Amino acid sequence: MDIFRTRVSFKGMRGSKDCIALVDTGAAMSVIDRSLAGNVGVTYTGRRSLVSATGHKLEGEVAIVRELVVEDEVLDTIR
Repeated sequence: MDIFRTRVSFKGMRGSKDCIALVDTGAAMSVIDRSLAGNVGVTYTGRRSLVSATGHKLEGEVAIVRELVVEDEVLDTIR
């Protein structure tokens, strides 16, 4: 697992946003701020907490983006 800074694009139901982000190649989830989530139009799951790989309980609203593009690799969530 590596962490690196790179170009990403978040695509949601309202639009998309290109930005620079830290990416963890071993992560199963990503964290974005509320304003970015609102701008792109994420779909909230109703879940409000999760446990990290290190066992830490994290609080927040769990949501799904339609598509995450890291460099030119598309990581879509709709199948």
